[in-house]
Amino acid sequence: MAASESPSCRTADLLQPDEYDEYSWMLLEDHPLRSHPTACWPDVFAFLGRCYTALKQRWTERLFPVLCLFLMFTYVYARPIQYPHLIKSSMVVQFIASLPYGISHLLLRKELDNLGTVQWPAEFADSPAACLAYNPLAHTNAIAYAVDAGCTGVRADVWLGSREQLTVGAKPAADATLQTVYLEPLLAQLDEANRDPAAAPAGVFRADPTRPFVLLLELHAPLPAVQPRLDALLAPFRERGYLSFTNGSRTVSRPLTVVLAGDLSLDETSVSNSLFFDGPATAPAEHEHEHEHEPITAPPTLHPYTASTNFTRTIGAPHRGRFSRPQLDQVRAQVRAAHARGARARFTDIPCYSARLRRVIWRMLVREGADVVEVDWSGCQGRWWRGFITFGGHA
Repeated sequence: MAASESPSCRTADLLQPDEYDEYSWMLLEDHPLRSHPTACWPDVFAFLGRCYTALKQRWTERLFPVLCLFLMFTYVYARPIQYPHLIKSSMVVQFIASLPYGISHLLLRKELDNLGTVQWPAEFADSPAACLAYNPLAHTNAIAYAVDAGCTGVRADVWLGSREQLTVGAKPAADATLQTVYLEPLLAQLDEANRDPAAAPAGVFRADPTRPFVLLLELHAPLPAVQPRLDALLAPFRERGYLSFTNGSRTVSRPLTVVLAGDLSLDETSVSNSLFFDGPATAPAEHEHEHEHEPITAPPTLHPYTASTNFTRTIGAPHRGRFSRPQLDQVRAQVRAAHARGARARFTDIPCYSARLRRVIWRMLVREGADVVEVDWSGCQGRWWRGFITFGGHA
């Protein structure tokens, strides 16, 4: 088929069907038939178009805060101060560094929030792979958001706070608790879905009531200190028959599956049969032992649910939107290692790039057999300018 032309952009010739390999949707970095458009950058034009449309709406109200921002900088910069050249130069650097945050917050707050919204693509509906939503902040409506986004569960950071409370959030001093943010909304939804005591337990997913909701708790405190409080919080779920559990070597699925990750050093004889665990897919490389955030993982004899791989450190980001053969081989090796342990292959720490490039990564992982793909619905907000560096030619 002949290539199409326009005054500003020329696309590469389309390939014939017999020229595609198994990755017809995404040619690899070393593929000789892969080429880039050289006369235009379509993603930049599309982004600028969205910005222009957003600025046209109530532009006078958006312009005033920006003027105030510049006037504040001008006033401080013009003040007579000691050592003016050194201090003013530092102020200019700080102002330029913070300018993207201020502009995006004042002008495109709503639009950027929408761009950061996670939605698991509908093309994966028939795939056994699932997404696990993660928000480092304690989102007040996390359960409903994850379900609406098409994810089958959430990951939460759990800390042991004052008065033995389990708090959730990015920091130990988080005010939100595990009970108020996650467990109480889950219990209310499950009670609503199970009004008929004679019926089989139903979950929170209307399209598939038998599918369990996965609550993965990343523990930032030793499990022996956390488990007594956690058992007490999960007691209502256990009494109502909502918790998945193990019966010998068999797993009995229920509406809620609780998975623990992080500091899991514990005698397996004291572990409840309704708690499942996450571990590494493979032994970390030598340089990864020095990583300060590397969690202490559970012994393999505990009830394994997922085996995790840090995508950024183990696989690495695609180069200009494409994966190399060694990267794909590494993904397949991690999936095989997880399945060999009887666990689901989970991939975490997906690079925070544009939504389109993240979909390319998700698509590759699903195609290669990943069972759980963790997505961050807030970490990419406010870092939209990374897209200008990483757009390249991704699909």
